[in-house]
Amino acid sequence: MADVMTPVFLAVMAHGTMIFCALFDRQEYIMASLPPSFTEDEEAIEDFDASICVCLGLSLVFIVGEVIALFRQVPPRSVSLATFFTHNIACLILLKFTVDIHPVSHFWILFAFTSFPTALAQVIILVKSFNKVKYC
Repeated sequence: MADVMTPVFLAVMAHGTMIFCALFDRQEYIMASLPPSFTEDEEAIEDFDASICVCLGLSLVFIVGEVIALFRQVPPRSVSLATFFTHNIACLILLKFTVDIHPVSHFWILFAFTSFPTALAQVIILVKSFNKVKYC
């Protein structure tokens, strides 16, 4: 049986690192989200800044939750492989987002399809582990 946890951990860490880097380099993504006929409207810039901060912050929180769940309980092999492939795909897409500046809405789509399902799977595994424990 091959070790699956090491590649999963590395993929989750790589995804988290790319999200962390995008969080501190978000000004270009905000400008890419603005329409071409943009006039200096401070509210629009603040809205997009808040949107990308929330999206990337939630992604980081979910990734930290996944790492904690990985340390608490080893998930089944199928979940581990799905997590591994999902985070690898997310890293490749984030690399594309870094090279070609993308609007904020693309980060939300990436969050919905990569960070949320894997974190949800870890939460379901955690809840099922509590159901198996019998309390006196």
